[in-house]
Amino acid sequence: GIKFQAYRALSNFGKSASLESEVVAALAAKHGRSASQILGRWCVQKGFQHIPKSEKFSRMQENAQVFDFALDKEDMEKLENLTSEATLETFKSTYQKCVLRDTPLEAQKELA
Repeated sequence: GIKFQAYRALSNFGKSASLESEVVAALAAKHGRSASQILGRWCVQKGFQHIPKSEKFSRMQENAQVFDFALDKEDMEKLENLTSEATLETFKSTYQKCVLRDTPLEAQKELA
């Protein structure tokens, strides 16, 4: 089947808003993990191929440590509720800009 890929899932268009969320911080404290591990684990439990990006070896090691704990149903629901209408609009706007930039002109007509 088709697998979703979460490439650079810890970044929101170059900003770390999700890493700074109070909800994520509370879950990190609950599980004794970092915010990035909580978000990485969420990706794994959702069945996404989680591919975090880092140039620092210590962060690479941290990002890999998402397979030895689990988020419970309530944790997952809290993370699911972080998506807002504003973040969806930001995503949609950025997606459309990329389609217009990267898609041949004939295909762009289908988006109109």
